[in-house]
Amino acid sequence: MTRHDDQHDTTTTDTPQELQAAHPRTWTPAQRRRSRRKAAFLKALQEHGGITAACLASGVNDATVWRWRKQYPAFDRAVIEFVEGVREQRVVESLYRIATSEDPKTATAAAKAGEFLLKVWNPTKYTEKQRIETTITVNAQVQHVHTVRDTLRAKQQERIRELRTIEG
Repeated sequence: MTRHDDQHDTTTTDTPQELQAAHPRTWTPAQRRRSRRKAAFLKALQEHGGITAACLASGVNDATVWRWRKQYPAFDRAVIEFVEGVREQRVVESLYRIATSEDPKTATAAAKAGEFLLKVWNPTKYTEKQRIETTITVNAQVQHVHTVRDTLRAKQQERIRELRTIEG
Protein backbone atom coordinates (compact mmCIF):
# COMPACT_ATOMS: atom_id res chain seq x y z
CA MET A 1 0.00 0.00 0.00
CA THR A 2 1.03 3.58 -0.52
CA ARG A 3 0.44 6.51 1.75
CA HIS A 4 1.27 10.20 1.59
CA ASP A 5 3.71 11.47 4.21
CA ASP A 6 2.78 15.12 4.91
CA GLN A 7 5.92 15.85 6.88
CA HIS A 8 8.33 15.01 4.04
CA ASP A 9 5.85 15.51 1.19
CA THR A 10 6.77 12.20 -0.38
CA THR A 11 4.90 9.05 -1.21
CA THR A 12 6.29 5.97 0.48
CA THR A 13 5.52 2.29 0.24
CA ASP A 14 4.94 0.83 3.68
CA THR A 15 5.69 -2.64 4.92
CA PRO A 16 2.90 -4.59 6.64
CA GLN A 17 4.52 -3.77 10.00
CA GLU A 18 4.40 -0.05 9.26
CA LEU A 19 0.82 -0.22 8.06
CA GLN A 20 -0.28 -1.85 11.29
CA ALA A 21 1.88 0.59 13.25
CA ALA A 22 0.01 3.46 11.60
CA HIS A 23 -3.08 2.57 13.64
CA PRO A 24 -2.15 2.77 17.36
CA ARG A 25 -5.62 1.56 18.42
CA THR A 26 -4.86 -1.84 16.90
CA TRP A 27 -1.43 -2.23 18.50
CA THR A 28 -0.65 -5.23 20.63
CA PRO A 29 1.17 -4.70 23.96
CA ALA A 30 4.40 -5.82 22.27
CA GLN A 31 3.95 -3.22 19.52
CA ARG A 32 3.31 -0.50 22.11
CA ARG A 33 6.45 -1.51 24.01
CA ARG A 34 8.47 -1.58 20.76
CA SER A 35 7.15 1.84 19.80
CA ARG A 36 8.15 3.28 23.19
CA ARG A 37 11.61 1.69 22.89
CA LYS A 38 12.11 3.06 19.36
CA ALA A 39 11.03 6.52 20.53
CA ALA A 40 13.42 6.31 23.49
CA PHE A 41 16.26 5.29 21.17
CA LEU A 42 15.55 8.15 18.72
CA LYS A 43 15.41 10.64 21.62
CA ALA A 44 18.72 9.30 22.97
CA LEU A 45 20.19 9.47 19.45
CA GLN A 46 19.26 13.13 19.28
CA GLU A 47 20.75 13.81 22.72
CA HIS A 48 23.96 11.79 22.34
CA GLY A 49 24.62 12.03 18.58
CA GLY A 50 25.80 8.46 18.00
CA ILE A 51 24.18 5.05 17.67
CA THR A 52 26.33 3.32 20.30
CA ALA A 53 25.81 6.08 22.86
CA ALA A 54 22.07 6.14 22.12
CA CYS A 55 21.89 2.36 22.61
CA LEU A 56 23.57 2.65 26.00
CA ALA A 57 21.42 5.59 27.09
CA SER A 58 18.11 4.07 25.98
CA GLY A 59 18.87 0.51 27.05
CA VAL A 60 18.24 -0.86 23.55
CA ASN A 61 20.71 -3.44 22.26
CA ASP A 62 22.54 -2.42 19.07
CA ALA A 63 21.48 -5.69 17.39
CA THR A 64 17.87 -4.70 18.06
CA VAL A 65 18.44 -1.32 16.43
CA TRP A 66 19.90 -3.00 13.35
CA ARG A 67 16.95 -5.41 13.19
CA TRP A 68 14.49 -2.51 13.47
CA ARG A 69 16.33 -0.68 10.71
CA LYS A 70 15.90 -3.70 8.43
CA GLN A 71 12.26 -4.28 9.38
CA TYR A 72 11.03 -0.67 9.46
CA PRO A 73 12.22 1.52 6.56
CA ALA A 74 10.80 4.68 8.16
CA PHE A 75 12.86 4.04 11.30
CA ASP A 76 15.93 3.39 9.15
CA ARG A 77 15.40 6.66 7.25
CA ALA A 78 15.07 8.57 10.54
CA VAL A 79 18.33 7.11 11.86
CA ILE A 80 20.19 7.74 8.58
CA GLU A 81 18.97 11.31 8.24
CA PHE A 82 19.91 12.13 11.81
CA VAL A 83 23.37 10.52 11.64
CA GLU A 84 24.12 12.23 8.32
CA GLY A 85 22.97 15.56 9.72
CA VAL A 86 25.20 15.18 12.78
CA ARG A 87 28.17 14.18 10.62
CA GLU A 88 27.71 17.17 8.31
CA GLN A 89 27.27 19.53 11.27
CA ARG A 90 30.50 18.29 12.88
CA VAL A 91 32.44 18.81 9.64
CA VAL A 92 31.01 22.31 9.22
CA GLU A 93 31.86 23.23 12.83
CA SER A 94 35.40 21.84 12.45
CA LEU A 95 35.86 23.75 9.21
CA TYR A 96 34.79 26.97 10.87
CA ARG A 97 37.21 26.47 13.78
CA ILE A 98 40.10 25.67 11.43
CA ALA A 99 39.25 28.45 8.97
CA THR A 100 39.38 31.00 11.78
CA SER A 101 42.70 29.67 13.07
CA GLU A 102 46.02 31.51 12.89
CA ASP A 103 47.72 29.37 10.23
CA PRO A 104 46.39 30.21 6.74
CA LYS A 105 47.96 27.13 5.12
CA THR A 106 46.21 24.81 7.56
CA ALA A 107 42.96 26.70 7.12
CA THR A 108 43.10 26.41 3.31
CA ALA A 109 43.98 22.70 3.36
CA ALA A 110 41.29 21.90 5.91
CA ALA A 111 38.68 23.86 3.99
CA LYS A 112 39.47 21.95 0.80
CA ALA A 113 39.38 18.59 2.61
CA GLY A 114 36.10 19.45 4.31
CA GLU A 115 34.56 20.63 1.08
CA PHE A 116 35.58 17.35 -0.55
CA LEU A 117 34.03 15.31 2.29
CA LEU A 118 30.75 17.21 2.15
CA LYS A 119 30.54 16.80 -1.63
CA VAL A 120 31.18 13.05 -1.35
CA TRP A 121 28.71 12.53 1.50
CA ASN A 122 25.88 14.56 -0.01
CA PRO A 123 26.50 15.42 -3.67
CA THR A 124 22.98 16.71 -4.30
CA LYS A 125 23.35 19.31 -1.56
CA TYR A 126 26.99 20.36 -1.87
CA THR A 127 28.09 20.06 -5.50
CA GLU A 128 27.82 22.81 -8.04
CA LYS A 129 24.92 22.36 -10.34
CA GLN A 130 25.50 22.85 -14.03
CA ARG A 131 22.74 23.08 -16.52
CA ILE A 132 23.65 22.49 -20.11
CA GLU A 133 21.09 23.28 -22.71
CA THR A 134 21.43 21.74 -26.14
CA THR A 135 19.71 23.44 -29.01
CA ILE A 136 21.46 21.64 -31.85
CA THR A 137 19.61 18.65 -33.18
CA VAL A 138 21.31 15.35 -33.81
CA ASN A 139 20.93 15.76 -37.56
CA ALA A 140 22.65 19.14 -37.44
CA GLN A 141 25.52 17.64 -35.43
CA VAL A 142 25.91 14.78 -37.90
CA GLN A 143 25.87 17.23 -40.81
CA HIS A 144 28.60 19.31 -39.11
CA VAL A 145 30.75 16.21 -38.59
CA HIS A 146 30.36 15.26 -42.26
CA THR A 147 31.29 18.77 -43.36
CA VAL A 148 34.45 18.76 -41.25
CA ARG A 149 35.33 15.27 -42.53
CA ASP A 150 34.86 16.34 -46.15
CA THR A 151 37.01 19.43 -45.58
CA LEU A 152 39.80 17.34 -44.06
CA ARG A 153 39.63 14.83 -46.92
CA ALA A 154 39.85 17.64 -49.46
CA LYS A 155 42.93 19.05 -47.70
CA GLN A 156 44.54 15.61 -47.65
CA GLN A 157 43.85 15.08 -51.37
CA GLU A 158 45.36 18.50 -52.13
CA ARG A 159 48.52 17.62 -50.16
CA ILE A 160 48.80 14.26 -51.95
CA ARG A 161 48.55 16.03 -55.35
CA GLU A 162 51.24 18.52 -54.24
CA LEU A 163 53.53 15.67 -53.17
CA ARG A 164 53.03 13.87 -56.48
CA THR A 165 53.88 16.97 -58.49
CA ILE A 166 57.05 17.46 -56.45
CA GLU A 167 58.10 13.82 -56.95
CA GLY A 168 57.16 13.66 -60.59
